[in-house]
Amino acid sequence: MQEFDYEKRVMGSEASISIVAHSRAHADATAATLFALAEREEARFSRFRTESELSLLNKDRSRVVSPEFMATLLMGRDLYRASSGIFNPLVAIARFGYDADIAEVKGTDRKGKQDGAYSIDMESVGIDEKTSTVSLREGQTLDTGGYTKGHTAQLMAEAAVDCQGVLVNLGGDIYARGLDADGKPFVFHIDNPKDSSTDLSFFVTNAGIATSGSYNRTWTYEGKPFFHILDASGTKNPTTEIVSATVIAPTGAEADAFATVALVAGVQAGERLLEEKGYEYCFITTDGNVIFSGAFPLVQNAESYLYA
Repeated sequence: MQEFDYEKRVMGSEASISIVAHSRAHADATAATLFALAEREEARFSRFRTESELSLLNKDRSRVVSPEFMATLLMGRDLYRASSGIFNPLVAIARFGYDADIAEVKGTDRKGKQDGAYSIDMESVGIDEKTSTVSLREGQTLDTGGYTKGHTAQLMAEAAVDCQGVLVNLGGDIYARGLDADGKPFVFHIDNPKDSSTDLSFFVTNAGIATSGSYNRTWTYEGKPFFHILDASGTKNPTTEIVSATVIAPTGAEADAFATVALVAGVQAGERLLEEKGYEYCFITTDGNVIFSGAFPLVQNAESYLYA
């Protein structure tokens, strides 16, 4: 078995795929299939594309949606409920300057769009599964970006057939399936913004992995520092002691969403929520402490594979 690596910009991120297969030809064909899948998901859910299904719904306020869109929206509502409302697809970061691709936004001074009502009541979104109709209330704007990249990474990994393993990384939202070229789980490393010398290597197979932090996707909003996560009120950045939260979960969407939840909730509440769900996590705090869940699979002390 050999490992073949591919890179491409999709879903507003630098994406990479590692495919463990018998031949370059099979890996090339698989990579093309996976990137095409990502591009279809971007065309459906991008808030930066005016003709995406998401943008058209936000514009028209009520539309019949595709089965894929409906399933993903219901997934977002489930994540909202599972997090007691901390994770919310109605929280509109575009109102605070993140209104374009992060490559354009990062490091710039942005102005907000605060006109009109602003509603983040996810339970009031009209969802009629029988007619496949979604209706938004006044002041509501959907943004599925907080979990669709993780979900898409998983869809891509699951679409790779006849491969020993596949690793999909969509700008930090990761899904790992199978084994590497040596027959072992894929190994990852968490960047520690407080101490780059810290060894935070870990391994995972058949799981989603996501890191949410306050130190990378940054800009200034009306002259004040800002980053890409909003608190449960949907009006400001969270001010907890966590600067980086990495979550390992059975699905890519769960890992993606609950990394955000941890960053918003803080150490104690975040630990409680993640442990209730059975997720593994690593938090890095403002004072440089590193906090692990009990079974976080660090390379130097782990003896079993997660979600094998």
